[in-house]
Order: sequence, then structure tokens, then C-alpha cells
Amino acid sequence: MFSGVYYVQAQEGNGNIQFERTDNAEYHIPMKVAKDTYFTSTRATYASKTNALYIFPSWLKHSVQGNAIKEDRISISFNYGEVF
Repeated sequence: MFSGVYYVQAQEGNGNIQFERTDNAEYHIPMKVAKDTYFTSTRATYASKTNALYIFPSWLKHSVQGNAIKEDRISISFNYGEVF
């Protein structure tokens, strides 16, 4: 039902988390948008930073960018939901 990630240790360059909409919403927007926003874009990126917690629907496609620095990124990922 829900997934999440908690960053125990992270800093700029460790790679951010990305969420991607795959519902074809961009085809339903009636006009050309001058600037993409979180409402009109198909991808959103959030910084990996120490003590950040991100919770999102488990079905939402997500990925993490590669670590571009030598420092470790330490995170705890989890899923929560009722088993039917």
C-alpha cells in the first residue's frame, strides 16, 4: 500500500530519489504548458539528505540516481500495507 525511504546519512552528490508517473497524464493536458510543474511533469526528483523521510504509494514507479561521490549513502527502505 505504501513504500518509504528514510535517509540515515546522505548528502549532495549521493544520488536523489526520483518518482515517475506512468499514467499518460501528459496526453490529457489541454494545452502546451510553458513550464513543467509537479502537476504537469511526468517525473519528480527529491534530494537525498540526512533525516529526510519520503512516503509514497507502492505502485508509483521510483528509482535512485547513482552515487557520484565517495561518501556512502545510508538509507532504510520499507513497505507497509495489509496483506489480503
